[in-house]
Amino acid sequence: MALLVTLGLLMAGICPAILCQQEGTLGRNTELQEDWKNGTKVDSLTMASINTDFAFSLYKELVLKNPDKNIVFSPFSISFALAFLSLGASSNTMEEILEGLKFNLTETPEADIHRGFGHLLHMLSQPEDQVQISTGSAIFVEKHLRILAEFKEKARALYQAEASLADFQQPHETKKLINDYVSKQTQGKIKELISDLDIQTVMVLVNYIFFKGKWEMAFDPLDTFESEFHLDNKTTVMVPMMNIEDLTTPSFRDEELSCSVVELKYTGNASALFILPDEGKMQQLEASLQPETLRRWKDSLKPRLINKLYLPKFCISTDYSLENILPQLGIREVFSTLADLSGITGDKNLMVSQVVHKAVLDVAETGTEAAAATGVSISFRSRKWLPMTVYLDRPFLMIVFDTNTQIALFMAKITNPKRRTEKMALCVAFVLLVAVFCPAVLCQPDGTLGKETTAQEDQNNGTQVDSLNLASINTDFAFSLYKELALKNPDKNIVFSPFSISFALAVLSLGASSNTLKEILRGLKFNLTETPEADIHRGFGHLLHMLSQPGDQVKISTGSAIFVEKRLPILAEFKEKARALYQAEASSTDFQQPHEAKKLINDYVSKNTHGKIKELISDLDDSALMVLVNYIYFKGKWKTPFDPDSTFESDFYLDNNRTVRVPMMKLKFLTTPYFRDEELSCSVVELKYTGNASALFILPDEGKMQQLEASLQPETLRKWKKSLRPRMIDELRLPKFSISTDDSMEGILSKLGIREVFSSQADLSGITGDKDLMVSKVN
Repeated sequence: MALLVTLGLLMAGICPAILCQQEGTLGRNTELQEDWKNGTKVDSLTMASINTDFAFSLYKELVLKNPDKNIVFSPFSISFALAFLSLGASSNTMEEILEGLKFNLTETPEADIHRGFGHLLHMLSQPEDQVQISTGSAIFVEKHLRILAEFKEKARALYQAEASLADFQQPHETKKLINDYVSKQTQGKIKELISDLDIQTVMVLVNYIFFKGKWEMAFDPLDTFESEFHLDNKTTVMVPMMNIEDLTTPSFRDEELSCSVVELKYTGNASALFILPDEGKMQQLEASLQPETLRRWKDSLKPRLINKLYLPKFCISTDYSLENILPQLGIREVFSTLADLSGITGDKNLMVSQVVHKAVLDVAETGTEAAAATGVSISFRSRKWLPMTVYLDRPFLMIVFDTNTQIALFMAKITNPKRRTEKMALCVAFVLLVAVFCPAVLCQPDGTLGKETTAQEDQNNGTQVDSLNLASINTDFAFSLYKELALKNPDKNIVFSPFSISFALAVLSLGASSNTLKEILRGLKFNLTETPEADIHRGFGHLLHMLSQPGDQVKISTGSAIFVEKRLPILAEFKEKARALYQAEASSTDFQQPHEAKKLINDYVSKNTHGKIKELISDLDDSALMVLVNYIYFKGKWKTPFDPDSTFESDFYLDNNRTVRVPMMKLKFLTTPYFRDEELSCSVVELKYTGNASALFILPDEGKMQQLEASLQPETLRKWKKSLRPRMIDELRLPKFSISTDDSMEGILSKLGIREVFSSQADLSGITGDKDLMVSKVN
């Protein structure tokens, strides 16, 4: 039997149900709701590692109980349902559940665990055009049972789970109610989660997850044929076998565990990992499954050309009663009369009688419907590629993305790798890229910044611009700003951070009213008819939250600060909104001492950009009363680093007639996403960093830079990203460079429609309550 591990990344209708009956309890007096808003949480990467530990432990128990059988389950769904149950557990019952889920309660407080699951639920709930992932929870409660308001509120606030009354004295109708709910949410994939209800059952807790994804490189149905699948050394069965030729995809040969690992990607943010052990090595592989094993595989995956890949087309389903398996992981008391689940009703009269888990997995030519593990057949033969070279030895564009949010963090045009000015630096070297950018908005009398809104309350209750939509809007702003900078600085290097500029202007707009407000947000490319202002601020807040997630491999730090003349009375509402929505603190500053004020601001920026920007402010106008600063700092290592010993002096072609000598890095036989855009006469290459970031290099054909620049639209970027495919590049050359630029942005922003804020008509009254401020300078 071959193993397919997907860990919740495949399209699935998977529902564990926890049935509770008299004898036990679920709840206690904690301050989780308040902690939810104020505390910390388990970050996404740690949560994924812990969930992998639970997944592999549960998998091993399922294998022991079901030898030589297909196994399909969703570790996410099971752990989510049990964590939800633990909201009402106390004492040893609660500890057993969370420790059984592999949390270390000495290192991680319970409240942080629930916040971690809440954040994970929030990230999975982000709308996505290409991959469909939906998950949710529900509680069906006997209508005569008194549920504590605190438990219901915690369930709603932390797990978005609503309680529904049901008449468990009518088991047939209640069973139908629950099964209809699950069938609807899993799009008919799981029609009967509950087959029978015990007469003592008074509550059913349900969690479902549904996944649907299309392969990035689909199999052709016409190529599917009947072929043998080897159950063991002696037994085979005939199955429909899909196959695809000349596929470049991440793979790894693990000689230590005698297995091959292949990653197949879906369109969007999902992928499936296939692990094929050598003949007779399945048990050795299963015994070695640990979170470290998965980390090693992921770190070792590299794009390789597979001459032919074979994968069976299949649809399998499983049905588990987990109450006999979970005790093997240490979760015992909750199934006994000692269960303490008093947080549900306030009395110790509940225990868990049954945990039901059903799963369905459907793998076909177009994609996947389910989450699971089953057999694969993969054939690796000769490596082959068509020779291709990419030399970035003439002017090109570069865009750095955060791949989780798809936000363009930095954009650059390199016309001469040797030319330098000062202030904003983008440094690309053989193993890392360091980039920082800080726009500063200086305000002086004549204008205003503020209005009567309820953005803080909206932050808790409303919607937001989702990450992908915000990324598209930010791209529109980035390209519009780029075109203005290119017009102003022909044949010069251009480096800027569209994210940082838009973020600073969005903070400023918190205090803007009337036409001033509209101009700023429209200049940032928001459609105020479609998107209310409050949703825009929540979108930036969510983006800030996602970029602030700790990462071991890529370092992205961003922040804002407001330096205010100490005699200027700033409205408490403005300060509170800036803090709540943008994590921006106001600092009292003596602008009557311009040298000291300038040093204070520059030291703050220098510290947060690790010394990359030492002097953001070169001088302060006598009338300046406030400086609003945003910084972003990025440091990443190339996933495939350049060898410093291979760097050599080479020509960079400024135009048809002029060259300069530059240090040129090079890589041979690199497999990386590539696209040749014949319509725009350019080549697009993506180089990835270790972690969630990548850089896009756009190299126009000779004499085609202006044509390319004129065509820059969000649709252009979407087309490039959609068209990128892993290709073997015979040789890639990229100049080693460190460049910087310094622009006053007020004239350029006016070209984008942001004008009034720089005039005496500016309405920025939300800062002081009076119309006496205007923006004098944007750096």
